[in-house]
Amino acid sequence: MNEDNYSPAGEFVQKWWTNRIKPFLDVKSYLAQRREILSHPEVILAAGSSRRKDWKSPLTFAGQGLVLPMVIAWLVVGLFSFFVNEPDPGWKANERQYYKDLKTLADFEQQILAAAPDQTFRFLDDFVERDRENALQECRNRISKRKALGWIFRAAPHVDKAERILSPALPIATLIIASYFFGWLLRFGQGKSAMHVDRAREVYLYFVTSCLFWLNLLMSTCCVVLILALRAEEERLSSAAYACSIALGITGLVLLNKECKKLMPVFNLPLLEGKKRKLSGYHKIFSTICYSNVLSLPLSYALLFLAAWGCGLVNYWLTGLRPN
Repeated sequence: MNEDNYSPAGEFVQKWWTNRIKPFLDVKSYLAQRREILSHPEVILAAGSSRRKDWKSPLTFAGQGLVLPMVIAWLVVGLFSFFVNEPDPGWKANERQYYKDLKTLADFEQQILAAAPDQTFRFLDDFVERDRENALQECRNRISKRKALGWIFRAAPHVDKAERILSPALPIATLIIASYFFGWLLRFGQGKSAMHVDRAREVYLYFVTSCLFWLNLLMSTCCVVLILALRAEEERLSSAAYACSIALGITGLVLLNKECKKLMPVFNLPLLEGKKRKLSGYHKIFSTICYSNVLSLPLSYALLFLAAWGCGLVNYWLTGLRPN
């Protein structure tokens, strides 16, 4: 860049858009690399100089495969919110119920105080007949316990905001975790004799995401529609989205089971048919992919839950420290 004609905007376009953002959004190069991976999976094991120069790294490639499904999902959310009034988030309903229960207990406390000394009382959630003093003590204990939990409901909006900010990272986190599970589980059983197991994480990020790219696009759309329909209590739409998700899931398993045969030369595992089919190499690869995906989902959601609560609580406490 000529220093005499230096342009900050030009530098930004050159370094960020041209060199980083634009290649990441280049669908044409992604599809070309995907076709090469599916046609010749062994190219994954090639050294960097042996691959095409425009090849992306495993995580960049896997992340790029998530861009289009995420864009479609955001469009679906925008269209759904435009045509359907989404109900309040769950934390608001819980907060309303919390204050409603507190008010009910406070009114009951006043009723007990105004009652005659020999009058008895019974709470709605038990069948114990209590005298006036016992009922008053129990009512105040319940009020105290509920007030002690008040911080949860006050922190809930901050947790919800943190979850919305962190949730876009969930798909890529799930892929990363699944790749580690794949590399670890492949070493057991038949995988003990497999070659290139140390490259298993790369194979997962390249090959598995390539196999399921179009199905992931449709599946993510169905899942978003299903979640939104359940929130809006649209039963017909949620049933249709649920049925489509099941059909796509079964289709994905069939497709993945078929494509796994291409990976046997990569790991040097045998192809067996007939009664010994379960000992075939592609059966081991397919089952390992399935186990990795199943294990990664709850773990990634658990990490999202913990991260959202951690960030939300920190923001809640920091907000409490600020002067009014």
